[in-house]
Amino acid sequence: MIARRISANNVVKADGSITSPLGTGQPVQLSNVATGSQDFLIKLCPDGGRPDLILSAAIDPNGTGYGQAMPRGSAVFPVWLGGAVAAGDLLKVSAGKWVKCNATDQGWARALQAGAANDLINAEPADKVA
Repeated sequence: MIARRISANNVVKADGSITSPLGTGQPVQLSNVATGSQDFLIKLCPDGGRPDLILSAAIDPNGTGYGQAMPRGSAVFPVWLGGAVAAGDLLKVSAGKWVKCNATDQGWARALQAGAANDLINAEPADKVA
């Protein structure tokens, strides 16, 4: 079978590892290679990991279990911050949110706005080491 294509806004389903709701801007990874009409299954991206997708609509595994996500390579995507950042800071994944990279950390996004912990800001892809 041919794998399904990832588009600008994908309908995704929480895999069995997700037990609590996930919010818009959280980084996730695919946990399957969807083919045909199969659902894209996602899991929360581990600390320091490279996200495949960013949630653009929250997922409640105790509800429908479905949400929406956009590719991390999208021109602009929402990020849910785990700490304060300035515009231009490189961001990495930590505890299911995005935080400022330290020196020598691998960054996966660049903040386009300043923000504080629990803010939802815009970011762009940036596969760079801080």
